[in-house]
Amino acid sequence: MLVEVSPANIARFEETFKDLPFKKLGQVITDPVLKLNETNITVEALTKHSTHPLI
Repeated sequence: MLVEVSPANIARFEETFKDLPFKKLGQVITDPVLKLNETNITVEALTKHSTHPLI
């Protein structure tokens, strides 16, 4: 399950789910870009590649 938690609710979220495994994957930013380490992928590229098969 992937969830987005407001910064104001992070402590409450972590307390609520403390007995379950979870991991923070990142944070929401205003730029339309997915940043993975040193790699930046635009939302436009993600949309294009998710709707067009590679083969």
